[in-house]
Formats: sequence, structure tokens, C-alpha cells
Amino acid sequence: MADDRPNIVFVLTDEQHFSTLGYMGGDLVQTPHIDRLAAEGMWFDRAFCCTSICSPSRAALFTGRLPHRFGKVRNGLALAEGVPNLGQLLGDAGYRLGWSGKWHVDRNSVPSDHGFEGKDFPGYGYPFFLFKEDAGPCLDNDYYEYLVENGYGVPTLDDTYDTYLQDQPLRCTVMLHGRQSGPVEASIPYFVAQEGIELIRRFSERKCHDGLPFYTQINFWGPHNPCFIPEPYYSMYDPAEIAEPAAFGEDFSGKPTVHKRHSLFRGVYGAPWSFWQEHLAKYLGYCTLIDDQVGRIRAELAASGEWENTIFVFSTDHGDMMGRHQLIDKGPFMYDDTYRVPLVVAGPGVRRGRCDEFAYLHDLFPTLLDWAGAEPPEGIDLAQSLRPLLTGEAGWSAREEVFCEFDEQAYPMPQRMVRTAAHKLVFNAADICELYDLERDPHELDNRIDDPAYREVKHDLLERLLAYQRATGDPETRRLEAIHWAL
Repeated sequence: MADDRPNIVFVLTDEQHFSTLGYMGGDLVQTPHIDRLAAEGMWFDRAFCCTSICSPSRAALFTGRLPHRFGKVRNGLALAEGVPNLGQLLGDAGYRLGWSGKWHVDRNSVPSDHGFEGKDFPGYGYPFFLFKEDAGPCLDNDYYEYLVENGYGVPTLDDTYDTYLQDQPLRCTVMLHGRQSGPVEASIPYFVAQEGIELIRRFSERKCHDGLPFYTQINFWGPHNPCFIPEPYYSMYDPAEIAEPAAFGEDFSGKPTVHKRHSLFRGVYGAPWSFWQEHLAKYLGYCTLIDDQVGRIRAELAASGEWENTIFVFSTDHGDMMGRHQLIDKGPFMYDDTYRVPLVVAGPGVRRGRCDEFAYLHDLFPTLLDWAGAEPPEGIDLAQSLRPLLTGEAGWSAREEVFCEFDEQAYPMPQRMVRTAAHKLVFNAADICELYDLERDPHELDNRIDDPAYREVKHDLLERLLAYQRATGDPETRRLEAIHWAL
């Protein structure tokens, strides 16, 4: 008997700002393939990750549980044993499972431990060490073997670009970008896409015999820095054409002290916009390189006859500050730049257009199970299936707000956030709290936490945040309970 459930292909990027996609307003960047997906399916304008740290965000996506359920919200966390996960549940539902590229979900396991076919890259796993002169024994990995098998050799780098303030010996050095030698086919994004394409091809051939659908997750390490990319992408965008955003005008007045200190720590404080233009031109080039790989993946689905019966999902684990507020990457700050994420779903039965409902990235956990005909397990946090929104069926419960959390990145800094359509409140356990009027101040420059005119708004948001913390067993609840009356 034929299995009429759809295949699912999920492309997940790493640290991609929502403005780097044409369909979300990117007026310079070229992303025609993802834009086409958005035009053919539904895209979410208010999608948020529950935390803007790679591993915890991915763990939430993999299990449907908030990161604080596994302990501290930090990279390198370990999933609790016995917690049902996406691989296990989709596999039990009869789906073939494929995984390509970045893992970074759990420090104690790899994709194959959860039933996925494909190459394992433990932990963060990014094989950038190949570009180092002293790589030596580190050459024993699947990317290196791919290079050798195809006669590319190990790429080299030139025109490398480091963080701005070179006179701070104790800063955390960040390698921002470098031009990779060799053809596009020798780049890591091409390799990741090729691995995903081969999995799709293999599963499609097996499907001809037994009819079983497949789930393939293709995980890029970009556009997270360092942006090691080849031509023509490295020189694709003119730095002078990248306009300075309003949020670059941050002077840190009225803001938590940690924001400025993190800017100093990362070595970017005081960098002029021209510094950021040079880096962001490469960051945008990286986004277009990945977009072209999305096009290749789609082409394979079409060539194998699987496109018409495949749900295609595109998103990222979290955003990137891109110089806004004089900050880089992610960290102890809860701006929309790192928490708002692109989310596109296209495929059979999916309605077309923009969706303004609040959605979480980890809503995809019950959503994908829903399409597979599998019941989500008990204990998932806040997440609900997006399928009613995507298909127009009944069953969606509209949200008035989203809640997000952060504990540490490089150093501890517990934070909790509640965001509605009009306002955002950030509870900083060890610093001044934040309140933004998103309608009047969409760039989050003016902290209104002590403004008497916002007293009622502040107290309403504090009560919502406390209710969320209590309901989810958040270990930071006691801190807010102890001092919220004084805020």
C-alpha cells in the first residue's frame, strides 16, 4: 500500500539575520531561490527562536522543550536521557532519516545515534581548521575526504579580516572573513548541500521500491562568521552600497552595562561603519552562496520527481547583530536582530502569503510530527503545530506574546524576555532591565524601563513573564519574584 505522507526537507542555516533575505525586505542581497519558496508557500513575519544561542536553540527544535529543561542555556549542553526527539519520533513513524552538515544539538551524541543517515560532525563540527597551516592530523574528516576525492585539494585563505580594535590584547578575537581559494564546489556550503542531495537521491530510489517517505535535514554552518567563501561570492557585494542602519547609532546610555562591555570583549566597540561594511559585504555573499545551494537542493527534488510531494522548510537557529547596537554575533542582549528569525514553509496543501501570527522556531517540532502523522510527546513547552496556519484548518491558538531566555555566552548573564506586538520587556537579573516601545522605537534604542508613562505596560509584562516562568519551571523565577515589585 502506497504511503501518501509527504517527504520533509528542512534547511537550517546558522546565525542568519532576517534582513538578509529579499522576501523579508533585503534590498541589496540576492536570494532568489528562498524568495521563490516564500512566494510559493507561507512565510512568517513574527517567528522567534526561544534563545539566540546555537546549541540550546537547536536542542529546543529537536525536542520541543525549552533549553532550561536541560540545565543552563549555553552551548555544549547535554540532552536529558530519555527525552523523545525528532529523529526517534519520525523514525518510529516510518520515515527514513537523513542529516547533513552541522549538528551542535547535544554534546554526548551525533546524528547517527538518533537514526539519521549521513556524515557525523560531533559538536559544533565546523571543519574550518582545514584552512590552518598546522591542520596536520585534523585532516581526518569527511569534508577533507570529499576534497581529495574530487581533486580540489585543501583550500587556502587570503584577504582575512579580524576584529577592529587591535590594541586590546585581552579582547576575544573574532575572525570575520577570508577569501577561500578554489572553485565553489570546494566550499563547505556546497559540500553540505551535496551531501543532502545525495541523501535525497538515495531515499528517492528506495521509495520507488517500498513507498516510504523521507525526512532530510540540511544544516549549513553559515552565514555565521568566519565567512570563508570563494569567488564570485566574496566580491559579489560592494561594501559602499551597504547602508548604515538606524540601530548603529547606539550610545549605550540607559542600557545594561554588559552591552558595552560585550562590544569591548568582542573587539568591535567604536568600529566605524566602514569597518562593518567590509565584513557585511562578505556576510551577504555567504547568504547568496547558501541561497544557490537551496536552489540545487530544490532542483534535485524536482529531478527525482519528489518536489510535488515534499514539504520544504527554511529557517535559521538565531540571528546576528551585524553591527547594530555596536554588537556582533549574539550574546547577553535580547534585540530582535538575534531573536527574530526567517521561517518559510512550502509544499502540498500549504497556503501562500505572509503570516503575522507569533511563531516559535521550535513550533516546527510538533509541526513536522503532525505532517508525519505522529503525536507529539507530553512535556513540550509552548510549542504548537503550525499546520493549521499553513493549511487553513482549525486548531491554532493565537498568541499575544512570545517568551525567550538566555543564560550565558562566554560568561553568565541570566536574561528573560517577553515580547508582544507593541512592546518588549527584558529582565536582566544582574543589571538594569529594559522596556522598548516597538511601535515608536522599532530599533530598540530608547530604554523606557523607568519612564512613568510606561508603568502599566511594564507591570503587565512583568506579570506575564512571571506566569510563564512559573508554568515552565524556569529556575530564574525566584530572582524575578524577589524584585519585580521594585521595578
